[in-house]
Amino acid sequence: MQMSNRQFQITALGLVALCFTGTASAQEMTRFEIIAECTQTIQRSAIYRDQPDAERYSNLFVEDGVIVIGSNATEGRDAIAERVRTSDPSELDRHLTGSIVVDIDDSGSITAKSYALIYEGVTPESPGSVPATEYLMADYDDQMVMTESGCKFVRRQVTMIFSGDS
Repeated sequence: MQMSNRQFQITALGLVALCFTGTASAQEMTRFEIIAECTQTIQRSAIYRDQPDAERYSNLFVEDGVIVIGSNATEGRDAIAERVRTSDPSELDRHLTGSIVVDIDDSGSITAKSYALIYEGVTPESPGSVPATEYLMADYDDQMVMTESGCKFVRRQVTMIFSGDS
């Protein structure tokens, strides 16, 4: 099936709009755009945490954001960045986030639920595949908010569900 020039233009404009949802104010965004933006934030958190990129990861949180892993809370963007910065460089992590559901209630509050499959290994001395030393399955329960710079975490609760050694 061939697309007409007009259909192509409309499709292209729609894709451009999706790419720039972070620049619109929350009041101007549709429910779908907010859900897409918050889903991207959840996906980016896995990438930035695994790189590890402390600044980009911590900037996914509001200034006074909180991440709680089990019963250990880290409060504030600076403390979250420091937590990533001081993580053990010999550990290699990969987070695969899925089953993402973002909800917006009538008052505009944004919550999200997702699952993460986390593999851990030892950073190799040279590029290449390494065996996983541990794997985990976690639940993420997020409170989020739209800001002028996109969807941000207000609070992220991480609950470990399964763990195992390879």
